[in-house]
Amino acid sequence: RARDAIAVLDTSGEPLAVGCRARPNWAKPNAVEAKELVDTALDTDKEIRRTLSEIRSMGPELVLMSLDSRAAAIITKQGTWFGHAPHIQEVSAVGAGDCLLTGAFCSWLRGEPAKEILRWGVASGTAAALGAGSAMPTRTAVEAVINLVVVTPL
Repeated sequence: RARDAIAVLDTSGEPLAVGCRARPNWAKPNAVEAKELVDTALDTDKEIRRTLSEIRSMGPELVLMSLDSRAAAIITKQGTWFGHAPHIQEVSAVGAGDCLLTGAFCSWLRGEPAKEILRWGVASGTAAALGAGSAMPTRTAVEAVINLVVVTPL
């Protein structure tokens, strides 16, 4: 950040806490990492919203949180959104979180709003889970599921 680079934080534990205080552009915890960071449950929409807000208040401009294989949530200055993945026959979840981050980040680089950033992220993670291994899905694979992703305000 000090050199005008884009900073994306995808880690856990103490590095996540310290990294958030360094004010990265992004932080991408999963549910376990987020619960550990702010010591809260994620059982309700209110708890998810509060957790996202608490993490964002630590420094990141945007927080993208993967919740499980079916959902993710995002908070930015534009608002807070919840993304529901379509029901699929999962082949492998290996790398799906990384694909969630990559798809969302590409959308952000295109200047899309938070709702679409989350939609592209969830679609990318879903498309990844449809394939074997940890390879990034093709854009065609992501586009095949993107309209099945439901994004709602949180």
